[in-house]
Amino acid sequence: MLRTVAIQLDRERRLKYDLNAFALLKERHDINLFKADPERLQDPVAVRAMLWAGLVHEDPGLTVEQVGQWVDLGNIKAISETVADAMLAAQKRDVEAATPSPPFVETGPTTGANSMS
Repeated sequence: MLRTVAIQLDRERRLKYDLNAFALLKERHDINLFKADPERLQDPVAVRAMLWAGLVHEDPGLTVEQVGQWVDLGNIKAISETVADAMLAAQKRDVEAATPSPPFVETGPTTGANSMS
């Protein structure tokens, strides 16, 4: 299962960055998260869009304007850091998934028809 990260806004919500979130950012805000941009988390328009894209999975009717009302100068730094953490959590999940376990482990010679390990 894809990791989610808790964030306190109007209530506790969960950020989730899956392919749908990445696609929404590209389609609606022209933000491509597959291209590195260290300045992105310092851009208020980008932070608002990334926050929205991570939340829309649990509330499809959510708008970027609603999300923007939950962020001000007192919490924007913490929110930006939480968005970054959530994206890293999604990336770590992808790294773990890219290294599959072998389907079986040989334990030595077997005898009989029902002695598979």
